[in-house]
Amino acid sequence: MVYIETVVRETPELDFARDCQSSRGLLCANSRVSPAANLPPSNDKSARHAAGKLSFGLHFSAQQSDSGMEQTKGELTTTARTRAMHETAMPAQDEQAIQRGAAGALLFQLARALALAGGMLLIAIVLMSLVSILARKLIAMPVPGDIEMLQMGMAIAAAAMLPYCEMTGGHLRVDFFTANLPPRLRGLLDAVSHLLLALVAALIAWRTGVAAGALRTSGETSMMLAWPVWVAWAALVPSFLLFSAAGLYNAAREFKRARRQ
Repeated sequence: MVYIETVVRETPELDFARDCQSSRGLLCANSRVSPAANLPPSNDKSARHAAGKLSFGLHFSAQQSDSGMEQTKGELTTTARTRAMHETAMPAQDEQAIQRGAAGALLFQLARALALAGGMLLIAIVLMSLVSILARKLIAMPVPGDIEMLQMGMAIAAAAMLPYCEMTGGHLRVDFFTANLPPRLRGLLDAVSHLLLALVAALIAWRTGVAAGALRTSGETSMMLAWPVWVAWAALVPSFLLFSAAGLYNAAREFKRARRQ
């Protein structure tokens, strides 16, 4: 018959074994299984019970250690991937800035500043709408003219973000029919699309300016706030002019790239 003998050594590892106690009060100690006949048969059941507890404690501690190692490995992998993405993204941005040249860099900075201004205006409109809704529900007193401010502000903010979207190539494109075309032909088609976009933006800027002049002559104002309507129309013109300039710049760059291929 085989019995279990538990041996605790008086070595420096004893402190480590005592510190490895789990939250359930299981002791992690050095143990060994050896055939012995010194124990009486009456202690067979208690010895097996003690060995089972010890085995469960060691297994539970090993699982916790493995899970901790896997979690640490996952965190290190995520950190390494994030660092690699930043390191690869920054040279790409620098390379784009170099490829744009002086005119492209100027257009990009103007488009970025206009987009930031449009974003701040959009945030202000959202906060105003939130205050108006809460005031209408709580005290039955919304912000006067909130609908008019929302309409004017949203149009100005949306138009302000179009030049930056054009400079960064953020417009949606459907390349289902052009995916298998030669690179040079694809470049020519991209150049033509940028050129058409620039012409449409210039047309919108022209007609918007004409409408703003007509509204200023007529003296039309908003119904609730009595604001001059032509101001909101005139605020759209710079965004579409810059949008047209960005489209012309991208068209010229795509034409040059297509000729090199």
